[in-house]
Amino acid sequence: MKRDYDLIKKILERIEEFPTTAGDYNIELVGYTDEEISFNSYLLDEAGLIEASFTKFADGSYELDYLNRLTWQGHEFLDNARNETVWKKTLAIVKKKGGSVSFNIFQNLLQSQATKLFEGL
Repeated sequence: MKRDYDLIKKILERIEEFPTTAGDYNIELVGYTDEEISFNSYLLDEAGLIEASFTKFADGSYELDYLNRLTWQGHEFLDNARNETVWKKTLAIVKKKGGSVSFNIFQNLLQSQATKLFEGL
């Protein structure tokens, strides 16, 4: 399964809506399977953008059990991604250059596009 940046953004936006107290929160997003949500949530946890727990199975698959919160890095990423113009420009750059980049490069591009909003102010 591939990393899906649009789904990643939607997961982060949904987690941001959670109350500040910890709880057993689930995410359901129209157009995405539980497997896709679990996989991309697992990647977000690995990247340090969220705190979550997963059940790992012997076949190497896993299931999302518990979503807790966004981390500082998760809030930073989401703040840069929140503006739709910034988000779409970042995705367009990635697509134009081949359609796939590392997460670090994606974050750098996103930050660069967000920074451009404030140039000349």
